[in-house]
Amino acid sequence: MTILKKLAIFFVLTLLPASQVMADSAEEHFEKGELLFGEGKYEDAINEYNKAEKINPDYLGSFINKGTALAILGKYEEALEAYNLAIKHNTSLPEAFFINKGNVLNLLGRYNEAIEAYDLAIKLNPNFAEAYLEKAISLIDLGKTKEANKEFNKAIKLDSSLAPKVEEIKKMKAPK
Repeated sequence: MTILKKLAIFFVLTLLPASQVMADSAEEHFEKGELLFGEGKYEDAINEYNKAEKINPDYLGSFINKGTALAILGKYEEALEAYNLAIKHNTSLPEAFFINKGNVLNLLGRYNEAIEAYDLAIKLNPNFAEAYLEKAISLIDLGKTKEANKEFNKAIKLDSSLAPKVEEIKKMKAPK
């Protein structure tokens, strides 16, 4: 896409409400979906991401963002499917995909599978503090507090700014 076309799309997208933006390419549907997502119109955003996928089945952004929108709407199984497609269609497999997948699995109560997803994120990036944090949450949900504390400590060692969040999670998840 030429710079001139990108600028034209940018100006159209910024001047019109998302519902009035016409789209022809996967990228344009994706961008319209982004605007709708930003407006909190998640169902409409999902429809645009689906259109982007129909035009270009390998359009990675649509899977990721559709998964997030579906998760926000509480459609966890569908979100999981979207994240799995994002992972399948991406050769570089960013660790963040596995965090998203793990978070949805955790919401579904599939803690062991969530831990596997977090472990893949850690394998891809051993310095990804958020992966250790999320893994610890799943471990707590499985009643494995000792293991969870080890993961919390790893997260804090990598990113000390997570310490208050860890303490808040521990208080929230502490047995009553």
